[in-house]
Amino acid sequence: MPSVTAILASHNRRESTLSALRSYFDQHTPYEAVLSAVLVDASSADRTAEAVRTSFPDCRVIEVDRDVYWAGAMEVAESYARLALPDYLLWLNDDVELYPTALDQLIQLSTQVPTAVVVGAVADDETGRVSYGGVRVSKWHPLRVSSVGRTEQAVEVDTFHGNVVLVSRRIYESVGLIDGEYGHGAADFDYGLRARAAGMRILVAPGVVGTCDVNSGAGTWLDPAVPLTRRWRLLLSPKGRPPATLRRYLRRHGGVLWPVYWGATYLKFAGTSLGDAIRQALTGRNLQPTNHTTRIARSNDAAGNVTANDTRRADDCSSANASATENDAAHSDEDVILDYDGVTGGRSRQRCVPAGNEVGGMEIRVDDDDVGTDQDARANANRSGCTKGGAAEAAPSTDLDARSTRERPENHRM
Repeated sequence: MPSVTAILASHNRRESTLSALRSYFDQHTPYEAVLSAVLVDASSADRTAEAVRTSFPDCRVIEVDRDVYWAGAMEVAESYARLALPDYLLWLNDDVELYPTALDQLIQLSTQVPTAVVVGAVADDETGRVSYGGVRVSKWHPLRVSSVGRTEQAVEVDTFHGNVVLVSRRIYESVGLIDGEYGHGAADFDYGLRARAAGMRILVAPGVVGTCDVNSGAGTWLDPAVPLTRRWRLLLSPKGRPPATLRRYLRRHGGVLWPVYWGATYLKFAGTSLGDAIRQALTGRNLQPTNHTTRIARSNDAAGNVTANDTRRADDCSSANASATENDAAHSDEDVILDYDGVTGGRSRQRCVPAGNEVGGMEIRVDDDDVGTDQDARANANRSGCTKGGAAEAAPSTDLDARSTRERPENHRM
């Protein structure tokens, strides 16, 4: 009987957190897996921690401060979960609802390919389109990624959104902990790339294993309707694209040109946001924010605005939003053309399904054969994807947000 421990982060999303855990503990598996969970809650005002303790005695709840974002919360959760040496760790966003046989499907694939991190794609509940899953990274630019949509067979990718991910003991002991120094987002993308560097594979399971809605960019640094000065503050905030977080990611995965990619991110955003402000002043009309169609992983989502991907603390942007899991921003089932890459301020005319979890500076591209709407929109380009290898649809991406303080397990309230 394999042992599985789910790790989650949450913040002020009691009902979705309870639903996510219920879908996990109700899994049907012929393996008769022994299930447990570790939830890190970032001081939820809605008494999430108390509700989980009451409803799920097999879930250990760890309470941390509000300034612990998705990546930090997930690192804490993994640290505690690994003490029991489970056969598998299951990353699970608190806004995911697993299908009854999801775990069985993931374990089967992991058994067949022991060296693989197994990613479960999830779909938007309204549109049915893949929202988060596997991700491919451009060979030419470390911040340009494309997400893989629904597939009929397992597909190998470069990395993933951390919404539903199964990691075997062999792998988590080789790769190490989720990097909480990222704070809010990008830790899932980083983990996948580190796993590949350690000789592991990243496989996306066929089909989808559950549901997870995408997030809206309204009111975030990606929203052209937000005043220019506020957009800059949001960009540099933990839930935006803090320079230290982006620098950490690029120094690991950006090669010798990483300083160029890092600087270009903020220069392009400066030009684009200034242009938005000028057009707004000249026309007297607010530009419309992007609607999501089908993270942030990132994400997620765990601490913050999950994410990411994610645990995220605020529920206004993906992948990891604010302090523990909040990818619950408004979403739309419209398809859009990516007009604003949401990370570097670049332009793209490819079809895009923006999500709410982006890796800072990442330009997300999607090739979606069954997109019916042809409209331009400012995109919160988080986790999006292009269809390769038989994929029928595209998915969103994961968030790159950081938190200032890194909580260690010994400082947490049980």
